[in-house]
Amino acid sequence: MEILEENTLADKDGGDGYNEGKLSSNTSDLFNNHMFYLSREVPRYSLEFVIKACGGQVGWDISSGAGSTFKEDDERITHQICDRSSVKRTYGNREYLQPQWIYDCINRGSLLRLDGYRIGDKLPPHLSPFVESTEGDYIPDMEQDIEEISEKEKSKPLLSELVRLVFLLFFFCSLKK
Repeated sequence: MEILEENTLADKDGGDGYNEGKLSSNTSDLFNNHMFYLSREVPRYSLEFVIKACGGQVGWDISSGAGSTFKEDDERITHQICDRSSVKRTYGNREYLQPQWIYDCINRGSLLRLDGYRIGDKLPPHLSPFVESTEGDYIPDMEQDIEEISEKEKSKPLLSELVRLVFLLFFFCSLKK
């Protein structure tokens, strides 16, 4: 897995639609220029909070509650977050991803490649922002790939502890529902 270019969607003709790039130094704009639609089976409140906190726009089905500012058929949607093995209807050029992609991007402070996060894919091991590996520890392949890239970017700060703690609070609260 590779880290993507800071907050940009590339043309669809290059691999899985993203360019390799740098870590974002500010997660408040991690999802700028991205519109997410949350399918009804995903934890709406947690995802809505973290996506908005990172600059993204979020919409959802009326069955998940009032307040969505756009509908599922909106052509501006870039990502649809689903927790199913398939979807009956697809729209345009949006990506259909599992919720873990959102959380792993936030934990890393950068947009990750989509491979392994699309609906029906076997998810990679969860990337925790709180684990520091030592020599001899098991390190998932994706973590190793990201670490190689981030070694080059050490001078740039990652997520603030406050954002991480708030994220974890909402994530664990959504699991209890």
